[in-house]
Amino acid sequence: MEKSEYTCSICQDIFCCPMTTPCCLQTFCEDCITGWLQNNTTCPYDRKGLCLDKLTGSPRVLANMLGTMNIKCDFWDNGCREVVKLEDLIQHTAICEHNEANRPKTCDLTLAPRAMCNHDHILLLDPNSELHFRSAFSFAITSYLKLRNPWERRACFRVMTTVPKRYWVRPNHGLIESFGTVTIAVRLRPVDIDNASDKNSHEFMVQTMFAPEGAVNQETLWKVVNPEAIITSKLKCVFDVTPPSNETPVR
Repeated sequence: MEKSEYTCSICQDIFCCPMTTPCCLQTFCEDCITGWLQNNTTCPYDRKGLCLDKLTGSPRVLANMLGTMNIKCDFWDNGCREVVKLEDLIQHTAICEHNEANRPKTCDLTLAPRAMCNHDHILLLDPNSELHFRSAFSFAITSYLKLRNPWERRACFRVMTTVPKRYWVRPNHGLIESFGTVTIAVRLRPVDIDNASDKNSHEFMVQTMFAPEGAVNQETLWKVVNPEAIITSKLKCVFDVTPPSNETPVR
């Protein structure tokens, strides 16, 4: 089964809470199409008039298929022979031994100017080591990660997590112009964090690289880039179960 058949055309990622439009019967992630319609009044696919109350949940058969579907690893052509559930694909590719991005990092002279050869980062992360979530965790809570590009070159990024079922991340990849900044929303789904057996394994990995000149196809670029050009940063998730007095639940 092709991954593209179950990919949202807005975020270019696997459907998360898929919603369907009545005009063209296209499916998008709920948060993606909701965000689109906050600034637009037309369908992103066929440009016909569209509003939030016209959206419908996708057929149950699609949700069931997304939960049980098996798909080949993205690095099948590199030698990986793992077939995993679609919902586990992001987690698998992040740690796959055939993912060249997991090799030890070194500076790539073809992408980085000689003056940058001693860099240990491309983007500046805020926070840079721990992502804090402060809540009672009975509802979804959002933390924010800011990426800043301090260079005179454009940079690409992508964000992955060890527990993709627990989080919604937008944007999870993108392009940052020189001296630009992007803020990433990381939403933790409702969870009984005290009894979650995996809470100590929650981590995020941010991979960055300098972008080539001209148009950038990120899906292709991440597959063909020299892995030595990629800088990887990791953030550990920290859970504070005491909600601040001014906290507002995110539904």
